[in-house]
Amino acid sequence: MALPLRRRAAPAAQRGAFRSVSMALYKYSNYLQQSKNASFDLPLQPSAFVPCAGIYRCTGCGTEVALEGIGMFPDRSHHAHSPAQGPIAWQLVVATSSTVPAPYLHGGT
Repeated sequence: MALPLRRRAAPAAQRGAFRSVSMALYKYSNYLQQSKNASFDLPLQPSAFVPCAGIYRCTGCGTEVALEGIGMFPDRSHHAHSPAQGPIAWQLVVATSSTVPAPYLHGGT
């Protein structure tokens, strides 16, 4: 029987633009690779087109969503923010990598 996952706080230096103290979890590091792709630096608005498949994190509260590279980001009613958390914006934290055509991230790591 699997135990419930507990999230631990990320050190301040790793949190970057995120105001949340938790981070996405993974088990097998051999499936992940660090990237310098500019796609990870773009804050994206609610209801905007999803540019590539992956895990996105709200820059205000740290809520994470997994999205296919088709469709739209959740709208503003998806979750509420306090004034201190600022506006809802989504930032790519883990992108999918694929040999099939778009909507997956291509063009280098």
